[in-house]
Amino acid sequence: DLLQANLGGGGKEFLSFALVATAFASTAVFLSLLLFLPVSQAVFLLPLVAAITLVALIKYPAYRKRKRAELIEQELVIALRVLMLELKAGSFEKAVKSLATGYGELSKEFRKVAASLSAGTGFRQAMSDFAERIDSMTAKRVAAQLVFSYEQGFDASALRKLSDELTSIQKTRSKEFNARLAFLGLLFISASTI
Repeated sequence: DLLQANLGGGGKEFLSFALVATAFASTAVFLSLLLFLPVSQAVFLLPLVAAITLVALIKYPAYRKRKRAELIEQELVIALRVLMLELKAGSFEKAVKSLATGYGELSKEFRKVAASLSAGTGFRQAMSDFAERIDSMTAKRVAAQLVFSYEQGFDASALRKLSDELTSIQKTRSKEFNARLAFLGLLFISASTI
C-alpha cells in the first residue's frame, strides 16, 4: 500500500510514525479535554482517542492509494490520446517523456518511467514498474497495451480503442455520480420540508 500510495519508506517506518503521531495526538486531545471535562472522564476517553487516531493513520495509505489511482485514471484518457499523436511522430521513449509534464499525478509516474528508460531499463520493465506502483486495472491495461505496441509495432487503432473504452467508463462513472447527487438533492429537499 505504501508504494502504491506514493508515501515512500517501509512498513516499519510508517508504523513507527503512526505510533508516535498517535501518542502526540492523544496527548494533545487529552490536555484539551482536561479544559472541559473532569480528569476521570478525560482518562476514560484517552484510549478511545488513541484507538481512533491509530486506526485512521493505519488506514490512510489504503485511502491515499485509492484516491491516487482515481486521479491517474482520470488523467489517463487524455494522456493516452496525446501519446497516440506523439507515437505517430516519434519514438516510444520520446512519447513517454512528453507525458512527464502537465498531467499531475500521472506525470510523476511517467517521469519515473522516463528516468528508468534513461538509466537503461528496458521498456517492458519500466512499464511493468509503472503498473506495479499504481493500484489500478486501467493503468495496468494501458501499460500492457503500450508494451504490446512497443514490441509488436505501433498500432494506433488498439490505443484508440482503449482510449475510447476508458472515455466510456468515465462517462458511466460521471452519470452514476450525477444520479447519486440528484438523489441526495431530492432527499435534502424532502428532509427540509419536514
